[in-house]
Amino acid sequence: MRTLACAAGLALAVVLVGVVGHAVAWGATDRSEAGAGFTSLLEQARDAYGRGEVAAARRLLDKARRHVATEPWAWLALGFVGQGLFSARFVVQWLASEKRGESVVPVSFWYLSIAGSLTVLAYAVYRLDPVFILAYGFNSFVYVRNLMLIFRKRSGGAAR
Repeated sequence: MRTLACAAGLALAVVLVGVVGHAVAWGATDRSEAGAGFTSLLEQARDAYGRGEVAAARRLLDKARRHVATEPWAWLALGFVGQGLFSARFVVQWLASEKRGESVVPVSFWYLSIAGSLTVLAYAVYRLDPVFILAYGFNSFVYVRNLMLIFRKRSGGAAR
């Protein structure tokens, strides 16, 4: 049951990343239309700058950025969901420890760690935040390795 819940959490994180990734160019019917509008705006901005109309070029560049930018609320929601998943792992660990009467780290802790970490990483990349990209970018390897060690032990194989 725990594995199913963790898999569902991970699937939810992946779906949310997909939804945020597809929330571009609300007025466009598909990505090619969004790209064409973006390219046209860039060309207009280049031409305006060439004519010395710097303010107009800036307005066009800002419009181009908004044309293809994902809605900020979607990224903010993704960041909160990721941090919620990442924080939930401590609640899961605490409850499992209380149930057993000793400190334990359940397998679901590692699944929540992966889901939360990758979701927050997506948000950090959107924000271009090098601190959080480094913080969340590599720790999923540690979480996956812990799962590998757990499942090798359960299957009777020796961990390498």
